[in-house]
Amino acid sequence: MQSLNVLIDLLTFSESEDGSSVWYYTTPLQVEELLYRLDEEVYEAELVDNIRTNKDEIIRQMEITEKITGEMKSHRKTYIEAENCKFLKK
Repeated sequence: MQSLNVLIDLLTFSESEDGSSVWYYTTPLQVEELLYRLDEEVYEAELVDNIRTNKDEIIRQMEITEKITGEMKSHRKTYIEAENCKFLKK
């Protein structure tokens, strides 16, 4: 159950204005935090292995999302930037 709590803590949720859709995303910093918190020796070894195996592609897609979000933003900080700031302060 702790793994589920860690994962939920690291996901960022966003809902459409009409409430009909919900999206979630993470940032590369959050993936690193997740890998740090998971039990790679016993309970989550398979999960950690799968994340590490696919990490390059996961990060590549996250960076595309961050780039597009940054290009579309106004003068305000994006939600992704705010989330990254939280993890950099830890």
